[in-house]
Amino acid sequence: MRAVISILAGIFSLLLASEVSAARRLPSLLGPVSDRLNIVEADLDDSGVLRLVLTGAEELRGEDLQREDLLKRLLWQARADLGEGMVTGVDAWLRLPEGKLQKLSDFLADPAEAELLARIQAEGPRSPRTLPPADLPYGGSLSGRRIAISPGHGWTYYDSLSDWSYQRSLINIPGCESCRGIIEDLSNGEIAYRYLIPTLLRAGADVFSVRERDPQIFETLVDDGDEAYAEEGPWFEGSNTGGYEGDYRVLSSNDPGRAVYTLRPEQDGWYWVGLRYVAHENRVTDVLVRIRHAGGEAKHHVDQTGHGRRWLHLGRYYFTAEHGGQLSLEAGSEAEADRFLVADAVRLGGGLDQTLVGGKAANHARWQMNARRNCAYFGLPDEFYPGSDVTVRPVAAEWQGADAYVSLHSNATGTEVNYASGTSSYRYNCGTYPDHSAAPDPADCDDPPGSDALQQAVHGAIIEFLRNDWDPNWRDRGRLVANFGEMRALDGIPGVLVESAFHDGTEPASEDMRMADNLALQDPRFREALAYAIYAGLVRFFDPEAVLLPADRPLGLSLTHAAASGMLLSWQPVASADGYRVRWWLDGLELVGDGRLVEDSYTLIEDLPPGATVQVQVSALNAGGEGPPSPADLLIVSGFDRQDPYVGDTHNERDQVLAHASAIMQLERNIYFDAVSNEAVLSGVVDLPKYQAVLWILGEESTLDETFSDAEQALVTDYLDGGGAIMASGAEIGWDMVELGSASDQAFIADCFGAGYVSDDSDSHTAWGTGILGGVEGLVFDDGSHGIYPVEWPDVWEAAGGEVVLWYDEGGGAAVAHAREPGLSLILGFPFETIISTTARERLMDGALAFLLSGHVPDDFDADGLPDAWESEHDTRPTEASADEDPDNDGLNNLEEYEGGTDPQHPEGQEEADAGEPDAGEPDAGEPDASDADGGISDEDDPQKGCGCAQHSGQAWSAWTLLAGLAFLSRRRKPC
Repeated sequence: MRAVISILAGIFSLLLASEVSAARRLPSLLGPVSDRLNIVEADLDDSGVLRLVLTGAEELRGEDLQREDLLKRLLWQARADLGEGMVTGVDAWLRLPEGKLQKLSDFLADPAEAELLARIQAEGPRSPRTLPPADLPYGGSLSGRRIAISPGHGWTYYDSLSDWSYQRSLINIPGCESCRGIIEDLSNGEIAYRYLIPTLLRAGADVFSVRERDPQIFETLVDDGDEAYAEEGPWFEGSNTGGYEGDYRVLSSNDPGRAVYTLRPEQDGWYWVGLRYVAHENRVTDVLVRIRHAGGEAKHHVDQTGHGRRWLHLGRYYFTAEHGGQLSLEAGSEAEADRFLVADAVRLGGGLDQTLVGGKAANHARWQMNARRNCAYFGLPDEFYPGSDVTVRPVAAEWQGADAYVSLHSNATGTEVNYASGTSSYRYNCGTYPDHSAAPDPADCDDPPGSDALQQAVHGAIIEFLRNDWDPNWRDRGRLVANFGEMRALDGIPGVLVESAFHDGTEPASEDMRMADNLALQDPRFREALAYAIYAGLVRFFDPEAVLLPADRPLGLSLTHAAASGMLLSWQPVASADGYRVRWWLDGLELVGDGRLVEDSYTLIEDLPPGATVQVQVSALNAGGEGPPSPADLLIVSGFDRQDPYVGDTHNERDQVLAHASAIMQLERNIYFDAVSNEAVLSGVVDLPKYQAVLWILGEESTLDETFSDAEQALVTDYLDGGGAIMASGAEIGWDMVELGSASDQAFIADCFGAGYVSDDSDSHTAWGTGILGGVEGLVFDDGSHGIYPVEWPDVWEAAGGEVVLWYDEGGGAAVAHAREPGLSLILGFPFETIISTTARERLMDGALAFLLSGHVPDDFDADGLPDAWESEHDTRPTEASADEDPDNDGLNNLEEYEGGTDPQHPEGQEEADAGEPDAGEPDAGEPDASDADGGISDEDDPQKGCGCAQHSGQAWSAWTLLAGLAFLSRRRKPC
């Protein structure tokens, strides 16, 4: 009987196992993928690995990207069917015509890859480093390290389309017309050149990018032999091959002389300067390169024994079309005798790529191009091309002799799953482990050697820093392996591929997530946190004990008159700083020195000429390198210059910036801003794309003075086309641009602001809001009886693509908001600064900024009523609700301390050391107080002892690069 029961139990077990196996089959994956490619088997084994058998995969040969996308999509489709935790990897096989099975990666691998990498390894020694940077006085955590960065995909020609296209499509948050959305080809490039590369450079690294790092679309090239090239000394023709346009010039280090390139850019702007030469072992190792630019002179030392026949990025500087600049080469003080230095070519800017394929030009900024196009332009020899945009990236990194390789991507499921979230990272699977499976023990698979350690360091830092600085619930999707072409083609340097977040994650993964991944990828704060985390991971890979450069920007900049001459600059100390670098510019062009090094959080800027505009930037320094400069989100442009009898005396005091600034400072939005004149924008002192939003003040600027000149229209249009946001306010914009304007003026208003001009007089000085300005009620602006200045002819607007968001009480539109694609705009029919009530002014500004800075939410992550900046300053945990806590046990909780302006870590009723009050004869350890007349420097320490006159307080100018009009301030100074 027992035997019968046992046999029956065995049969039942077999039947049950068969049912389970059948349930784990995935019929939804079976069938054709394309005309030739079919999936004939799809099963899930007991370990959760999706096993696929395909036929007709020949079309994927050499197409790493298509293969990777296919497997990822099938992986996520299986997870959607069975549950995400059930599927742990993909193992793809190809059924050959004779019936045998072959691993898909083996079938598709290019047999020339190994030979190609061997040739690169045999090319010679690694390219030499440039001499250590002289501008990191405390040291650099990545000094002497060469990092290769691969910012993903780019603009590509597809034979199947017979046209150019991005490799990834635009994905945006549903219903969010104000959002830019994500095209992975562009977003990774922006993260790289705006955040990651600058961070690595500030740590002393030598950085190579497989895609162009310079977003400047204008390009200037000067070759030896051009009219803009000149020589001093006995230069002669070079004898080797490889010079730009075929030739180059040589000078013996025993002879005096130099080569001089005159640089004339087509347009004012910031440009990366590139140098090209032909390297050889008989070259000098110290070529002194001097670059004269609009801000002064910079010096670099270049070793010409290596790194030749390619563009070497030296630095990014501002050049004007009128004055141009100059680059010179000569032997440096450490140059060896009986050697040679080479002059070949110099380049400014990234430029446009006009590559012709199939009779069609790429016609895109070079930074937007794919790596294959950029590497060809950059100098990678034809014989080193693998033929694929994917594998050319690691090949170029090997050619550069990098110490580590980081590939930056964003992720996608490729399916209808739109809530995926988090960071994953990849290294090569050694050709054996399933794609997307967990990283194995490095003793079993670590190819190239060190990749596992690099992956652990970078991945761990990303999760750590994003959880600390961005979202404590950020998802860790794990350290994985795959047969990605970018990883497989690495041979001599360790590499990691980072999938930072899901660009098709348009919905939050859970209610406790800060925001959906797609939005996070559009947020500059996320991008900056991600870049710093990758940098930190690289540092920990090379030296776990190294000091990290300061992560924080100096905040709370204050620029006030300190004495008869000079301005006192102060800022909030940065906790991790050993010192600070202060840079300032006069009228935006002349850099005063190469930056001043100070240990205290203040300095005196002396001998400023009357009437000048000074631009100030502060960054923190320590043994890790130089931290990011003091921040800004917003630019206020003062364009109300009009002075004539129609405006009259006292009607334009040119102080309109103060009304905008005071409204912003009353909002708990943690926004930092700059203020400049419209002339400063036109001259290129500031670059509009640096800012998330711009407020353009036009007051009663009218036809003779021009509200928006042709040049300003071009700048604003380009800024909006790049995804910027702008608010323009004034009473004569419609009259000037539409009523009396040209066809191009009228088109500018219609296109950029989505507004139609109705009339020149609203017959009303009161208005109410709707839509984005729905909180604005009872708004009254000056009719001449309130002491600001009379608004005599307020413009009336109507929607012409945009939406009326403010109505005059007498009827007609007072403001139009326009969600352009791309870009956001808001136009007011009257000057913002003439609003009488400060409450109405603040409500309008709050609504405007909520629209213009749609990705910049008030920084109160835990929603406890305490701003994150305040919580960080007072150690009250910004990521966890702590409003009801009382850390100093004085009977006041944190919210009460915040609302009362007191310190939650110091009991009320006890005397504090300083408490932010003016010094009463006692020294304050050198820390400036917000209300000190002398900015916090006691009279005993003040180098200009005596009068400390100031027009405005430091709090009114929390600015990234704080700009102050000295002529205006001087006119308002009290007599000393």
